[in-house]
Amino acid sequence: MTKSEGEGARALEARVEAQTILLMEMMRRLGVPPAAAQDEAARAAHGEAEGACAACAEQVACAAVLDGSEPLLEPPSFCANSDYVRRVRGH
Repeated sequence: MTKSEGEGARALEARVEAQTILLMEMMRRLGVPPAAAQDEAARAAHGEAEGACAACAEQVACAAVLDGSEPLLEPPSFCANSDYVRRVRGH
């Protein structure tokens, strides 16, 4: 692996990690219990949600929403995982 390939891989890894943190915080703020991703099917769906989050172009907007002090009753309209979050939350 060349130096630039290694840097690119690290940058991608950092982006995926940052997006995963945003997804987990979104779920926490919306009251999704951590146990929602316990069984195999739930873990697979959560993995798909992580992928959608990693591909999302709204990271700045998402972070701004999550940094706010307003309670979240619903996922933001731009959230690629709004259906997933509602489903695991039970609404």
